[in-house]
Amino acid sequence: MKNAIASLLTLAAVIIAFGCIATETGNPTFTAASTTNPGALDGALLPDDPMLPATGFYATVAGGPGAITPPTGQVAVFSLEEDQGPATAPIEADGSFRVTVMAASGQWLRLHVLDDDGAVLSDPIDFQVDDTGLVLVDPAPGCASVGAAVLPLSEAGAGEVLVFNDCEAPLGVGSALILGADGYDVITDTPLEIAASESVAVRVAGRDPTGPAILQLRLAGPDERALNVTVSQR
Repeated sequence: MKNAIASLLTLAAVIIAFGCIATETGNPTFTAASTTNPGALDGALLPDDPMLPATGFYATVAGGPGAITPPTGQVAVFSLEEDQGPATAPIEADGSFRVTVMAASGQWLRLHVLDDDGAVLSDPIDFQVDDTGLVLVDPAPGCASVGAAVLPLSEAGAGEVLVFNDCEAPLGVGSALILGADGYDVITDTPLEIAASESVAVRVAGRDPTGPAILQLRLAGPDERALNVTVSQR
């Protein structure tokens, strides 16, 4: 009985010390506080506009009434192909928004809802904008995956995401890049190899980052895709 009580006291001390029960990787658990209705989204490529900067191509991304629930905070659209900061716009009282983003036709983008301080509130929605409008991206499932789409860093400013190899052959992670914000470091060295049916942890640290960013894991081998994880220290 004394051992059981001691174990419970130890567990309580751990919970008090860390403030919450973390995931199996030791990261704080992300719980979405905002939802996005994909059916209310639309997009279009913009023609040359003298009011916009001369470099790059641009697109508008819009959400109709009810696109964001609850209708608070801001929308942020990240590029999954270029190292540039996200384009942001406020969310209107009816849940609608409109944002202009630098993106060429067919480039992959990621939408999140952020609070006014830049904390991630929603799960990601990945899409493209081309001549037909906004196309929700539903990649063909591969044999590699990540353990989380959003990685909140701990109070100490560190976290890790698991990369799973369900392929029948070894899988390579050729590089791990940070896109969209300064102040993050990938601690895990790449390239690295993951044996079949195994997983590895890719570790990230924050150094007073400027906002959320995209951790992009570029794969090599039987599943040659890029896996994207949104990282945030807030």
